[in-house]
Amino acid sequence: PDGAQPLIMWMSQRVGSSWVSRLLNSHPEIAMKGEKYNNCQDDDCLEEMCRLFTAPASPETRVRGFKQKFLYCGGGPQLERKM
Repeated sequence: PDGAQPLIMWMSQRVGSSWVSRLLNSHPEIAMKGEKYNNCQDDDCLEEMCRLFTAPASPETRVRGFKQKFLYCGGGPQLERKM
């Protein structure tokens, strides 16, 4: 395949997601971007996110992804958005 397998970690705060992200990133076939897109609010940011998943992958990288926070508001998960 041309692109790498996408991976998005949906995590709430204080659950060990940074540790899991570092652990995944230590694998030679996985490239994690951390919380790079938490405040994604424009088309340029969304296009960059799409390029992360659609750009040709190196033979060593089989999985690419990032971590996204969500909050619990009113009993259900909500994306954290800063306006």
